[in-house]
Amino acid sequence: MEKSVNKYYWREKLNIIEKIESGTQVGMNTITIVDNEKIYYSLAVQKWDGVYKIFTRKIAENKMAAYEDYEEEAEKIIVVDKIDDVLDYLTNMLEADINDLHPLKGQRIFNQRF
Repeated sequence: MEKSVNKYYWREKLNIIEKIESGTQVGMNTITIVDNEKIYYSLAVQKWDGVYKIFTRKIAENKMAAYEDYEEEAEKIIVVDKIDDVLDYLTNMLEADINDLHPLKGQRIFNQRF
């Protein structure tokens, strides 16, 4: 059974990598609770003009009403040159799994032109 789960995991990982390589923005939105406070978190990746852009947004619920005041500290865009750097950043810096990301159809988490 574990072998089929492992096979499925790698197939999905390759599918997401193919989506990124084709220029599709992939991402996720989630809400977590930290110290009894809701934290809204977004993560997205897109290949644009030959580089990979990794976008993160993390903001506490109590700061949402005044988001413009916290936007600079809440949002971050990292630019890397290789897909391996994307995977390393997701795993090592964000502790995220690429399989948690999905193609964003008709919506985007960030504007890749920036």
